[in-house]
Amino acid sequence: MGVESERVGHVLNLYYLSITVCVLTAALSLAPFLGLVTYFLSPVGVFFTLLQAVVIVVRTKQQRRRYLKANAGKTGGASVTYKLLQAQQPSFEVGANNKVFIYPTLARLPGIVTNIILLVLWVVVLIMDIVVLAGALKVDAQHPRTVVLGVVGGEAVTVAFQIFTLFAILMVCVAERKASIKQLGDKPYDALADS
Repeated sequence: MGVESERVGHVLNLYYLSITVCVLTAALSLAPFLGLVTYFLSPVGVFFTLLQAVVIVVRTKQQRRRYLKANAGKTGGASVTYKLLQAQQPSFEVGANNKVFIYPTLARLPGIVTNIILLVLWVVVLIMDIVVLAGALKVDAQHPRTVVLGVVGGEAVTVAFQIFTLFAILMVCVAERKASIKQLGDKPYDALADS
């Protein structure tokens, strides 16, 4: 196996998309109503989604740099397996029977769990936006709320897009974790560090 699976590149692109959508959502949420429509859940979701995305992107880039630096003078650097790359990483997870396993940044359990929590948060924000939109549609013709419909509707669209993006990231990260577990097999960290 080469340096990394192609899923890593796909997830990085999805995280870049997520960062862009977060900026749009923040603009639509904070500009007119300062986040009051979603009781400040939208700005909180933006903050934590940006935080997670930046951490994952930076760690993945560090992982790539570490691999390239370790294999700078070697011929056939691509033949060095992903296991060796992961064995050089300081972070790990303790599995069954107290065996320590090394996973790629995208396949680590805390990132996957955080993604699920963010997904739930964004679904709540979307529900709140839909409730506001439904209430704004019931207003009589003398008091049109086109600003509310436009801004909250735009926020709802970006939130829905964020949900789909996070769901895609979650699915790819789970697939990467399964592939990493299959590749690493039953070897603990110590066996990988010696190889």
